[in-house]
Amino acid sequence: MSKEPLINAINDISLNLIEMDLENPDDLSSLLTSFKEISAKSESCGESVALKAASKAVIIIQKIINKESQLDKQGAFETLSLTITALQELIINFRPVEDIAFPDELGMDDEESIAVTNEETANALDSTQIPEVIEIAAEPAADQPIDLDNAGFEKLQNSINELSSMILLANAEKMEDVVVILNSFEAIKNEASELGQEKISNKAQTASEIAKQILFDDIHDKKAVIDTLYQTVKYMSGILNGDTEIEEPSLTIDSAPPAAIEESAQILAQHDAAYPQRIIEIITDLASKIKEADFESLQDIANIHSIYEELFLMAKEEGQDFIHQEAVKCAEIARKMVMDEVEDKKTSFEIISTASLSLNEIVTGGGVATEEKPVQTEEPAADETPIQKNLPILIEELVKALSTAEVDSLQDIANLHSAYEVITEMTAVNGPEIVHQAAVKCTEIAKKMVMDEVENKSASFNTLYMA
Repeated sequence: MSKEPLINAINDISLNLIEMDLENPDDLSSLLTSFKEISAKSESCGESVALKAASKAVIIIQKIINKESQLDKQGAFETLSLTITALQELIINFRPVEDIAFPDELGMDDEESIAVTNEETANALDSTQIPEVIEIAAEPAADQPIDLDNAGFEKLQNSINELSSMILLANAEKMEDVVVILNSFEAIKNEASELGQEKISNKAQTASEIAKQILFDDIHDKKAVIDTLYQTVKYMSGILNGDTEIEEPSLTIDSAPPAAIEESAQILAQHDAAYPQRIIEIITDLASKIKEADFESLQDIANIHSIYEELFLMAKEEGQDFIHQEAVKCAEIARKMVMDEVEDKKTSFEIISTASLSLNEIVTGGGVATEEKPVQTEEPAADETPIQKNLPILIEELVKALSTAEVDSLQDIANLHSAYEVITEMTAVNGPEIVHQAAVKCTEIAKKMVMDEVENKSASFNTLYMA
């Protein structure tokens, strides 16, 4: 990707910083937005060092906004100015990293990973100051009085501060980031409810629902919504700290264009329709399997991958576009987990788990067929399961995939491996045995091709095709 947008962003902030007053909230907000933009553009260009520097600068600015920074006005200005100079040297002048003097406040010389993790971001906040913030709080605006001797309030304040930093560094297009935000709002909702802080709990509940909408692509302007969620976090913090003048942000989503609204209406209409029984069975089975699965177990994830693949094939056949799209996404995530192509398996598992629960709620909550509108499905024979009835369809899809696959394409062979795994799983109990044995052998051959453990890929590919 071109570095021109990143270069322009760095040059713009270099010019604007000269005229900024770090005691002016508007200037600080503008500065925060600019560094977030540099962070996002650095990630898009694969500039990991620039990403880390910009992300660290975001944390410093946020500390200044929250009045938690140990830097005075001049020190903060110098730190941010030196950061921009270092980024110019790195990105524009192509100087080696080892020759660039980043300010000490960024902590760029330590041995930690270049990528700024959520844990690192959270730890960057000076947690020793949080109890002091609570001690000087004015009369609370919450439903129940704040008990300063209750450690639960300190935990809630920490959770809110951590979420604030997470949102600053979040990318609304990244499912992993949105899942972290979703889970954090859920945790805050529960913590606040236990403490009798219903105003905070209710806001967190609403924000959690909106995060789910982002996760399922139901929102047009994701960036604007993420900014609103950030303001919501600041509002919750203000409630806890007794700030009665803080403005309550609106969590009403009305940014979708007419086309998106129409599409959402179609999806909702589809949700209200009756679902085919075999779709319900697969999703119910999926939810049950995920509930018992271990994200570190290769076998568990492989089984979940197989079910998601079965689901998207069935959903496609039945014209259930929404379910098909979600199943395709989750099948791909599960495949990457099996192939060890994800950095954070726990977060990836949370994504496919959340999707499973949501789909299960959709088809069992209001979408199950009623007696008035029964779904006409052919009853399988006593010795034939619904899965076996769909086996020919899967094999037909496999043949199509084989006819278009390229022997040197890792992605194509990985997809074939996943398809053979599905057939292996489907035929394991009730057969046909000959199909099961062939699928087992082909799964192993495809796996070796992916792992580059075969000498003649063309011959191996021909074996798969003939099978």
